[in-house]
Amino acid sequence: MTKAKLVTTSALTQVEPVLKDAIIAKVKSGVSLIQTLRELGKSYTDLISPNGPNKALSTCTPEYFQSLKDTVVLGWTEERQALFNTPTKDLEPVDKLTKKTLQQDQNSVIGDMKDQLEKEQNPEYKKGRSEDRSPLELFMSDLDKAQKRLGDNEEMFTHHDQVVIAMEELFNTIERSA
Repeated sequence: MTKAKLVTTSALTQVEPVLKDAIIAKVKSGVSLIQTLRELGKSYTDLISPNGPNKALSTCTPEYFQSLKDTVVLGWTEERQALFNTPTKDLEPVDKLTKKTLQQDQNSVIGDMKDQLEKEQNPEYKKGRSEDRSPLELFMSDLDKAQKRLGDNEEMFTHHDQVVIAMEELFNTIERSA
């Protein structure tokens, strides 16, 4: 891949063609695009919404951010694009929920790109994050989440009470061996 010319995002109104192709590939098949972001010299602040709660940190124009969002949509199937582009008031309740999920997915793709760059560029990013916890702490946190989900859904297992007992025994065994 050739090196792209570095242009500050605050001067852009459209996503660069190379980034557009990379975003579409990511949405369609999960291809990583961190290398493309690096080659374009992107800052994580280039991917922060100029209208959101962190707009003071944003180096992105409203037009460029909208172009990012539009590019994510191009990676979806035609059916998803049609649903997404249909006015919400014209949708059935189940389709409204699906459209909301698509909007969340759209924001998630951009947020993931920002987070990848921020991990590399901002030394303060990792403070207080899960990376600061030990593997055992992360594992216990996951077990705790599983236990809460189990408690909220008694229909999940045929022998729910036996699973609850097994989870308690697992916690006790781990605590004794840690």
